[in-house]
Amino acid sequence: MRLYPCNIVVSFVSLYDAFLGNIIKAIYKTCPEKLKESKKEFTINDIILFDSIEDAKEFVIEKESETVLRASHGEQLDWLKNKFGTTFKDFPNYNKFIEITERRNLFVHTNGVVSRQYISECNKVGVKDISKIKVGEKLIATPQYILECYNILFEVGVKLGIIVWRNILKKDKDADYYYNTVCYDLLKSGKYNLAKTMLDFATNGFKSFATEEIRRIYIINKALACYLAGDKKGCNLIIDKEDWSASAVMFQLAVAVLKEDYKLAASKMESAKSDVDNAAYCEWPLFKDFRNTDEFKVEYQRLFGQGFEYTEPPKENIKNVLSFAMDFQNMLKDYAKKNNIENELGFNLFDNELATD
Repeated sequence: MRLYPCNIVVSFVSLYDAFLGNIIKAIYKTCPEKLKESKKEFTINDIILFDSIEDAKEFVIEKESETVLRASHGEQLDWLKNKFGTTFKDFPNYNKFIEITERRNLFVHTNGVVSRQYISECNKVGVKDISKIKVGEKLIATPQYILECYNILFEVGVKLGIIVWRNILKKDKDADYYYNTVCYDLLKSGKYNLAKTMLDFATNGFKSFATEEIRRIYIINKALACYLAGDKKGCNLIIDKEDWSASAVMFQLAVAVLKEDYKLAASKMESAKSDVDNAAYCEWPLFKDFRNTDEFKVEYQRLFGQGFEYTEPPKENIKNVLSFAMDFQNMLKDYAKKNNIENELGFNLFDNELATD
C-alpha cells in the first residue's frame, strides 16, 4: 500500500517519457533535414550493418532520441526550445512539472528519501515550500498528489505535442481541430479545470488559428469549462470580451445557453439546426442544464417531432467496482466447486460483508 501510489507516479512519468520519445522521432521523420545537425559519428562496423540509407537514418533518429531522453526533463525542454525557438518554461505549471519528475527519480533511486539533488533542482525552478523539505526526509504520493501529477503531465505532454505540430506543419489545419477535440473530451469527462487550463493556452498562447471558427470554438469551450466548474462570473467575463452579434447562429445559441437566457436560446434552435442536430443536444456538455428546461423541451418537440429523451450515463464508483469483483469471485468459486478445485484456488479476495459496507 505504500509502494503502489509511488509506482503510479513512476508509471505516469514513464508514459510521458515514451510520448516525448515519439515526438522526437516524429520531428526527424517529418523534417529529415534536421538530421544534418546530428553530430553522431559512425564506425566502419556500423556502416556495414546498414542495408540502406533509410536504415542509417533510423539508426541516427534512434540515437538522437536516446540522447535527449537521457537528459534531465528540464534539459529536454531546452532541447525543444533550441529546435523551435519556443520557451516551454512559460508553462504556468513548469515548476510543478520539474518537481514531479524529480520526485519520480527519488521513488526509483532512493525509495523516496530526499536528496540534495532533489532540493537543488526544485530550488532552481522556484518550487513552492521546498524550504520545508529537508535532506533525508521520505516523500510519499498521496491521492491528491497523484491527481495533480496526472493533470500536470497531461498538460505538459499535450502542449508540447501541439507546439511541435504547429511549428513543423505550419499549414496543417488539423492541429487546431485535434487540440479542440482533446479539450472537448476533457469537458465530457468532467475534468473542467484541466480543460480550462488547456483552453487558456489556446486562446492566449496561439498566435494564429486555422480558421476564425475554431478560435471562437476555443473561446466558447473555455467559457463552458468555467460554467461547468461553477464559475459563472468567469464564464461571462470570457463571453463578454467578444462581439457575437455577427457570428454564426451556432455561437449565438451557445452564448445564450451560457448566459442562461433559455428563451433566447430556444429561439435560436431552429436556425442552428443545420449545425446542431438532435444528437448534439444529447452529447454536448454545453446543453447539460439547458436540456432540462421547459423552453428546450417544447422547442425540441416542435423541431424534431418527438419528445426529448436523455439518460445520464452511469458513473463508475467504488460500489460498481466492488459489485463486479464480488460477482466475478462468486463465478470463480462456483466453477472451482463444480470441478473440485476450490481448495487449490483459495478464493479470499475480500470479505463480502465488508465490501458491501
